[in-house]
Amino acid sequence: MAERNYSKEYAREKEQRKLIGANLPISIANEFDKCCKKNGVSRYSVLKQFIIDYIDKNKS
Repeated sequence: MAERNYSKEYAREKEQRKLIGANLPISIANEFDKCCKKNGVSRYSVLKQFIIDYIDKNKS
């Protein structure tokens, strides 16, 4: 089996993705985490789905 080229994978990933962050008050971040845990979902999946839905709704 061929060895993985991690530097090549990292470079490809960096070209194809963009990190979007949000600076939130701790109380809001903690409440969001609590709600995600209660519903058995990750923060990432909730935010990603919101962005996808928002794009679909607001396409021109």
